[in-house]
This record gives sequence, C-alpha cells and structure tokens, in this order.
Amino acid sequence: MMTRKERVRLAVAHQETDIVPYHVRLDYVPGNKWAEVYNSVDVGEYFGNHFALFRPDMGEMTADGSYAEWGIEVGGLKSSIFPETVETFPFPDPRQARYYEDIPGFLARNTETFNFFDISRTLFERVWHLREYGQALEDLLVEPEFMHRLLERITEWNLAELRMAIPYGFD
Repeated sequence: MMTRKERVRLAVAHQETDIVPYHVRLDYVPGNKWAEVYNSVDVGEYFGNHFALFRPDMGEMTADGSYAEWGIEVGGLKSSIFPETVETFPFPDPRQARYYEDIPGFLARNTETFNFFDISRTLFERVWHLREYGQALEDLLVEPEFMHRLLERITEWNLAELRMAIPYGFD
C-alpha cells in the first residue's frame, strides 16, 4: 500500500497510482459548521488528505475585521491603495521570522502528506482586498498602468515570501 506522499509523487510523475490523490478543504462557514458537528475534528485528517498546506500566520485579521498589517478591511470594503500611492503604500515585510517559525513543527507533524507552502493570498485576492473588488475590475480597464504596478508589487512580495519558505524543504 502506498503512502499519501508516495501516491502524490507518482501522480506528479504521470505514473499509475492505486487511487487518485485528493484534498478536501472547507472554507470559513462550512468549516465552522464541520467543527461544530464533528467536535473540531480536522476535515483533512478525517478524509485522509494527500496534501498538507502551510499558510503562514500573517496576523492579518483583527477583532474589528480588518487586516492590520496590510491596512485593509475584510472583503475590500474600502480601497486602501490608490494610483498615486502604489509605490509608497507600505506592505508588511515578508522576511519577518515570525511568519515562518511554525514551519519545522508543521513539517514534523505532516510526514505522510505531500507538503505545500501556501502563499498567504492569491494574486488577485490580494488586489481586491487592497482595492475593493468592483474597483479592482474597473481599474483593470481604466487604470491598466496602476494595476500592472500593483500586481507587480504583490508578485514581488509573494516571491520574497516563497524565498523565505524554500529552504525549509517543502515537497
């Protein structure tokens, strides 16, 4: 019988496995309901996920529903960054050691799974948190230079985050 990690490695190499590797994940509302009904049993462990995703604790969500380090509200309820501030808007430093201090323990706990470093937000998700969803879509058409630079800054941030994580030895 293959381990979950072996199964993923074979699948990535386009080799046959006994079953297709899978990953079950629940977002906020269904995840909370799952925890309530199943007494906080981790959904991934329950289903035997093949992947484990480490997402650094960026200390983002505060009690008032804002992302403190990025200076934005949940869901991009108001724009935080503007064309005139795209170069000076303060992003948090992705090299902060506290973002990565839980990685060794995570990897030690997840020896049987294929382990990923999960970038804290997707590229466009970060954009619309900073800019508000509808405004971000409009900016793609009306302010393309601004959006190009904003996407570029976020990409630079994401790459710096990955550079910090790579030495830990994720799969």
